[in-house]
Formats: sequence, structure tokens, C-alpha cells
Amino acid sequence: MVLTPFHYSIPWILNQSFRRKSNLPFLGLTAMVQDFEVIFLYFLGIEWPNNRFILHSLFGAITVDLLLAFTLAPLWFFSIRKLFKLKFHFKLRKFDIPLGILCSIFHIFIDALHHRYNPIFAPFSSKSFNGLIIFGDWIKATFIMQFIFSMLFLMIVIYEIRRNRSIKEFVKSFLSARALN
Repeated sequence: MVLTPFHYSIPWILNQSFRRKSNLPFLGLTAMVQDFEVIFLYFLGIEWPNNRFILHSLFGAITVDLLLAFTLAPLWFFSIRKLFKLKFHFKLRKFDIPLGILCSIFHIFIDALHHRYNPIFAPFSSKSFNGLIIFGDWIKATFIMQFIFSMLFLMIVIYEIRRNRSIKEFVKSFLSARALN
């Protein structure tokens, strides 16, 4: 499975394309919020691979995922501000909602390429859609996707490190891209 932080690559790329029209921390949250479902369902006793439902569906991507991201955004922004001592505020921009939905859909699509259980039509059906799994083998597909997204994430980190002069500037650019000071 692509580790949750590696899903941050998609919002980062979208933010580069819509630099002044998007909010990277919010987009990052919309790309990663789906994986809270895995943790929640685990504590309810639903174990892997069937620990994905509404947040990992297309319906969830355009409804519940976005609402959950809105709900968690103030805590997310507060945590970034306090942890990294950055000054910025939660303010949605022109393209944040459509890009947030796109980030959620990308998460679902990426997972559908390599997960064993893909309830992409939930809540209408809990059956798994496995038609997109690379080579029809979720184990090989997982290694391939993990490699691709870890390399993409690493390239982004290297790019940001080289572009910035200090660790604080790197964190600002990588996490917020809208930070002040």
C-alpha cells in the first residue's frame, strides 16, 4: 500500500500548478483523510484488507472526505502552526474545493491500482472493484506503487530542500506554501 504521507505528492503537484489559487495544507488533508477510516475500522475490529469503506469510495470522495477535511482543517492548521512555529491561517481559496475533491479521487484511484479490497462504489455496494489492479496481482502492484510514490515523494523533498536555504524555509514551503514569516 502507498503509505499515507506519500499521498501528499499529488496535492503538492496540484499546488505547483495552482500556486496562488490553492491551499496546500488543505489539499494535503483531503488527500490523506481517507486513511483515518482504516484506523477507525481497525479499532472497531474490522481488520485488513476489509478495513476500507465510504471514505475510500467515489461517493465518499465528493462528500464525506471533503466534510471530514473541513472538520479537521482547523486542528491540522493549528498543529502545523504550533509544531513548526509558522504563521498562517486556514483560508480556503478559489480552487480548493474542486482540487480537494480531485485529491480525494486521486487517493482512491491510487489505492485501486494496488489494494486487495477496493469498495469504490460504497455505500451502494460493498463489493470490491479490482479491475484496475496492476498486472492483476495486488502484491506486485503494491511494490510498484510504493516504489513510484516513495521516489516521487523523495524527489519533491530533494527539490524543496535544494530550493530553500534553511530547515524552517523547507518546512514552510513543503507543508504550507502559504506561510508568512
